[in-house]
Amino acid sequence: MRIAHYAPFDFAAIGGAQAAVVFLSRALLRLGHQVEIVCHRGAPDLEVPSVPLRTFEPERYDVVHSHAHLCLWSPWFRRRVRCHLHSLQGTTLGLRLACGRPKAIVNPGNWRGVIAEAYAAHLADHVIAVSRRARQDAIRLYGVPGGKVSVIPNGHGATGRSLPAAVRARWRQRLGLSDETVAFLFVGREEDYVKNVRRLLWAYRLVRQTTDHIRLVMAPGGRAAPAGVVCTGTLASKELAELYGSVEALVLTSFYEGGSLAVMEALGAGLPVLATPVGNVPEVIDHLVNGIRLAPTGRDLPSWMRRVAADAGLRARLGSAARAAARAYTWDRLAEQTVQAYEQALGRCRT
Repeated sequence: MRIAHYAPFDFAAIGGAQAAVVFLSRALLRLGHQVEIVCHRGAPDLEVPSVPLRTFEPERYDVVHSHAHLCLWSPWFRRRVRCHLHSLQGTTLGLRLACGRPKAIVNPGNWRGVIAEAYAAHLADHVIAVSRRARQDAIRLYGVPGGKVSVIPNGHGATGRSLPAAVRARWRQRLGLSDETVAFLFVGREEDYVKNVRRLLWAYRLVRQTTDHIRLVMAPGGRAAPAGVVCTGTLASKELAELYGSVEALVLTSFYEGGSLAVMEALGAGLPVLATPVGNVPEVIDHLVNGIRLAPTGRDLPSWMRRVAADAGLRARLGSAARAAARAYTWDRLAEQTVQAYEQALGRCRT
């Protein structure tokens, strides 16, 4: 099958959305399909052929799979696409409502993205949502027919094996973490109001007053990080994968997520996840079995951080269950599900 992943991003700087496209593309290549990423700019280490947007010829592909709400294609352009699937990593309108920022909701500029995203979902022959929450938002907020939307989550690229001790020791030394330190990892932009970083830093400061062997590691972090927070700086995909294996737990305090890639990577690395019940968290985190579901506001994060830091047995039990749960979410398995969605959509397009 000839597949184009239409993702108008700059892949020289990999973020969460770009990473999901790359990992899925690699898995589809391993299944024997022909895959190209249509983007603003590719990169040599993608391991997937890339095509500039200006030279994109949709007639060359059996399936065009779009990954951005900026796909405001004209009806003329749409007629050149044999079969079009669109991925929803969440909805822009759902995000605005969840974050509770009135200025963002009434700002006309923000509604352009909402309209473009809803247009792409209605235009597509089939929609793939990365979580049940994203599917519900597409149906409830955008009016997309329920029969047109299926759920295929994001995955992880972990091997299922623990990080070699020498590599872990090297990372701990690089981050300034002793053997006794319990490190909680946050992945994302520290200034991003969607991630509710203010609540995370509040919890960390509170816990540090009584528990001095805890550290917060922020990837990438930045200049605004307060004292006592370890910032990694920008990391390559391989470095980030090693970082997951070098800390004790992942923390997610977001107001909104479609399907957090960081949560999936942490599960694959055998990390306990402490997360607010957003996006895919209710689907993949079983409370006190393979992780901890925080209150929606994250107000109980300090008490859970103290408990996780104090109980090595709890960390080991949650981490083992996390790795077991992650076996169902490898990119190879999810690529097989995606191919099934392609084939079903192609069958409808040809009839």
